[in-house]
Amino acid sequence: MISDAGVDVVIFDVTNHSVYRPQYTALLQVFAEVRRDGGRTPQVAFLCPFGDSAKAVTELWRDLYAPGRHADLWFRWEGKPLLLANPGSFHKIADRKERDAIRTFFTIRRP
Repeated sequence: MISDAGVDVVIFDVTNHSVYRPQYTALLQVFAEVRRDGGRTPQVAFLCPFGDSAKAVTELWRDLYAPGRHADLWFRWEGKPLLLANPGSFHKIADRKERDAIRTFFTIRRP
């Protein structure tokens, strides 16, 4: 029904510092099944906390994006997965290689 309504993208609101991994994982699994059966589904993106996005971004990176889970479902902007986050807080990501990978992997827009 959501595709029939013309919805192109679902943006998960994780602004309260919880990424709701079980919930987004369940929805992405259902979307993947629908696509395997020939159906259409929206793409997905995430809206991270407006101030300090580092924790949410790190969790999403490690759990979803770095391993490439459901890559066909990611909403891309300018050729990269869109992430609505505050890049000014990324200095809090302790691992520099991880931080640099995140900065180059996504199209990042401030929420």
